[in-house]
Amino acid sequence: MFAYHNRAVIDGTQGFYFNDASDKKPVLKVQTLTVPSSDQYFEASKMKELVGLVKDLSSKNKKLLVLTKTKPACERVCESLTRKLDMFDGLIMFHNDLVYNLKLIALKKFEAGDYNIAICPQSLASQLQKLSVDVVIHYDMPASLDDFLIQVNRLDTVNNAFFGLNSFQNQRQSILESKYDFCNSIVFTPEKLDSECNYNITQILSSHYDKPTIRKLIKYVFDLLFGSLVSSDGALLSSAEKKEYIEKKIARGQQESSKSKYVTVSIPFDASVQRQLDLSEYEIKNLVASLSVLMPSWFTVSGYFGKKAVLTSTKLGTNKFSLLFCSKYIVNNELDLARYCNQTGADVLDVIEKLNTCAASSGSGSGGFVVSYSENSVYLKISSELLADLLGDNGSEIDESIVEKLDKQAFMVSSTKLDKLVEMYDFFNCLTGIKQCVANDEIGVLKNVRLEQSEASSKIKSYLEGTASNYTCSTPNASTDDALQLPPQSGQINDIKQLEEFYINKCQFIRSKDMIVTDSNYVSDNDCNGCKLDDHTYSSLKTFISQQGTLFSSGKSIARIFHGIGSPSYPVTEWGWTNNFGKFKHVSFCMLSYEAHKLLIKSNFH
Repeated sequence: MFAYHNRAVIDGTQGFYFNDASDKKPVLKVQTLTVPSSDQYFEASKMKELVGLVKDLSSKNKKLLVLTKTKPACERVCESLTRKLDMFDGLIMFHNDLVYNLKLIALKKFEAGDYNIAICPQSLASQLQKLSVDVVIHYDMPASLDDFLIQVNRLDTVNNAFFGLNSFQNQRQSILESKYDFCNSIVFTPEKLDSECNYNITQILSSHYDKPTIRKLIKYVFDLLFGSLVSSDGALLSSAEKKEYIEKKIARGQQESSKSKYVTVSIPFDASVQRQLDLSEYEIKNLVASLSVLMPSWFTVSGYFGKKAVLTSTKLGTNKFSLLFCSKYIVNNELDLARYCNQTGADVLDVIEKLNTCAASSGSGSGGFVVSYSENSVYLKISSELLADLLGDNGSEIDESIVEKLDKQAFMVSSTKLDKLVEMYDFFNCLTGIKQCVANDEIGVLKNVRLEQSEASSKIKSYLEGTASNYTCSTPNASTDDALQLPPQSGQINDIKQLEEFYINKCQFIRSKDMIVTDSNYVSDNDCNGCKLDDHTYSSLKTFISQQGTLFSSGKSIARIFHGIGSPSYPVTEWGWTNNFGKFKHVSFCMLSYEAHKLLIKSNFH
C-alpha cells in the first residue's frame, strides 16, 4: 500500500477514477454517468476524458499515477497521451517486462521531478508504495464491490468517503475543490489494512461479544459518523451541546441524502483468541448486526459482501448501493444479475450467496435491499439492564422506547422455503419487533412470534415436563385463529406447520442450552436437563448430513445443532461439524437446520 496520506480518489463509471491531494481530508468521489452500449465508442470516450483530465492536472503541475488493468492497456494509454498531448518528455511507463535497474532509475527521476506522469498496470501498484504523487487515476473500473474495495484499499484510501454526481465535465473544478468531512456508511472488512491508517480497529474482539466489546464498537462508530463530540478546548460536550451537535449533523446528512458517503474500516482477526467451536462469534456481520439490533432507529445493516459488512446510519441519508457497481449493470436501481453473470462468467446462486444483497431499495429511505433467504431462524432477547449497560452514555438519550420493548418480549423470526428473492425493508428491525412484521404471501412465510414470558413460558415448561395437557399460546394482538396451538402429547407430528409452531414454542424454554450430538446422546450444559437422541434419530441425522458430501470432510464426530442467545457466548444460531483433528467447520445453517431440528424435536417429543 502507499505510505503517503495526501490524496483523494475520484471514481467515474465512464471507466476511471482519479485522486487529488488538494485537502488534508481528501474525498473519494464517485461519478455516475451512463455507459455507452458500444464498447469501441466507450473506449474512445474514456480515452478522450482521460486525455482532458491529464491535460488539466498537468497544467497545475500535479504529479500523476495512472493505473490500468493490463499491460496492453498501459501501452495504449501511454501512446495516446504521448501523441495527443505531445508528452515526449515527462512521462514514464512501468510494466513487468521492464528491467529492474531501469525501474529504479525511472523511480529516482520521477522523485527528482524529471517526470510528472507514471503509467503502470494495477498489478505493479504494490511496487510503487513510496512513490510520492498528487493524483492517482484508475483507467479501468472494477466490475464488482469486492474488486472496488481491493483497489481502493491497495491505494490506502480507506479513510476517504465518496459521493455520487450526475455529471463530470461541467463540475470538474468544483469536484476538486469540494470538502466533505463526514460519511453515512461504514464498510467493515476483516482484511488488515495499512498499519498507519486511522481506521484500523485493534483489540476490539474478545473471547466473545461481551459488554466492553459492544460498548467500544458503539463509541467508535459514533465518533466516526458524528464526530468525537468534544469542544474546541478538548472537553466533552454537555448533553445539550451533544444533542445540538448531532441534530446539526443529521440535518446536513438529510439535505444531501442523494449522496452516499462511505468509509472503510478494518477489524483484523486475532486467531490466538478464537476458540475451537466459536468461529462464527468473530464474524464481522454478527458484530455489525449488534448495532442495528441495539439501536434500530439509528443504524441498519445495508448488506453483506463476502466477509465484509456495510453499516449505514439512517440519520445521515440513504445508502445507494448502485454506486458500488458499474452502472451498465444497474437497471431501475437494481443490479441486473443475468447480465452481470453472463458477462463476468459468475454463477447466479454464487453471486447471491456471496453478496447476500444484490440491489438497492426503491429509495424509501428505510435502507432495505433485495435479499435471498431460505429456511432460517434467529432468536433474540436483550434485557433492559444489558441494553443500558451496552449503550452507556451514547444510548442514554437515543431511544428509550426500545428498552421497554426488548425487556418485555422475546422474538422468534422464522423464514422457511423462500424459493425467490424477497424484499425486506429492514430485516433486523423485524427481528427486534420494533417494526411490525407478519406473515405475508408476497415475501414468503415470515412470522414474528411474541410470547408473554410470565404465562407462556411456564405453560410451555409444564407441557415439556409432561405435567400439562393442551395449551394455547397467543401472540399479542392476534386473533384466536392465529394463536399458536401446541401439538398433542401423543401421536405422530405430520404437519410441517404444526411442527414448526411446536419448535418455536419449545425454543422459548431451551434457548440457553448448548446442545451437542455425540455418538448417540444429546448433551447440554446441564446433564440433568438434557434430552436423549435415540439411535434411529441419530442415524437419520448422520444420513442427512452425509448427503451434503461437499460441505463436510471425512471423520465426522460432533455436530453442534442449536445455540440460543440466552448465553452471551453464543450470539447466533449455529450449525457446524468437527473432524477427527478437532477443527470446527461452520456451514450454512439455512441448508441444514430445519431437517436437524425436525429430527431433534421428533426424538424429544416422544
